[in-house]
Amino acid sequence: FFTVSAVLIFSVALDLILPSVVRRLGASGAAEQEAPYEATRAAFTRRAYGLLAGGSLGGPQEVLRFDSFADSSRVARLADWAGDSALIYPGATGAAIVRRGHSVAAPSLGGGLQRLAHAWSEQRLDIAWSTLPGDAKIVRTRDVRERVAALMPLFAQGSRVIPAYLGDTLIWVVELYSATNTYPLSRHYQIAGEERAYFRHSGTALLNVSTGRVTVVPAPGADPIAVAWRARFPANFRPGVPDLLDELTPAPRGPLAGSSGGAFTPGTDPAFRAEVTRLYSAMKSALSAGDLAAFGAFYDSLGAVVGRE
Repeated sequence: FFTVSAVLIFSVALDLILPSVVRRLGASGAAEQEAPYEATRAAFTRRAYGLLAGGSLGGPQEVLRFDSFADSSRVARLADWAGDSALIYPGATGAAIVRRGHSVAAPSLGGGLQRLAHAWSEQRLDIAWSTLPGDAKIVRTRDVRERVAALMPLFAQGSRVIPAYLGDTLIWVVELYSATNTYPLSRHYQIAGEERAYFRHSGTALLNVSTGRVTVVPAPGADPIAVAWRARFPANFRPGVPDLLDELTPAPRGPLAGSSGGAFTPGTDPAFRAEVTRLYSAMKSALSAGDLAAFGAFYDSLGAVVGRE
């Protein structure tokens, strides 16, 4: 009896205790086995996000250098102004023709077949026989993000388009990143609206609201992807150190030394605002009356005012 009882008690004890012991020993062994992998993954994660060796693997973030410029009320006010007066702004759609636009980064209307091609592309045959000069510029890509993507398609853009001033010129600021979600072994994070496995700051794009020109200031210590792209397309980057970023301010100021200025800023040129308002009202009246010829004439005049230096 005692022998049978001892065997039963021992069996029950083994059934209750042994699995727990095995799991604990197995977990300890698994952790030791996974240690080399975790160390390798941590190294790849630091490389993928540009984190310092030996530092914590806290979630990477976007560059916040100009975040203080992005006051919501200020951005909304400038966006409203840009929608009525600027050539390039977030959300801009449709082509614009700038009569005197020698400084605008866009193709010329030209003449003959070239002008006919522009007219056909825009489905506006009036362009083909208009009296616009051949050196007038037609700007099709006017949205900030679309314009940056056309010039720098390899790079991911930051989550915000921030207004800033270079002297008295309004500039749109967009941060650029080398990014992918297929980098091996590194941890995945949600950054700039998407899941990323690799995210390195590559540069800062600056867009002039009146000329549409894009200046990309490379980030110091950029990753190999950005370095290779810059070597392949050096004309797309500003050479030298990123000193231009130090000149950006949240409010307009006098033109920089050696700068020609060239952009109208809200509240600083009443004559410009009055002229834009007059032309806009005339366009609305012509459209209401169904006079498309007058509407086109006022539209072209508005483009000339915006592109005027």
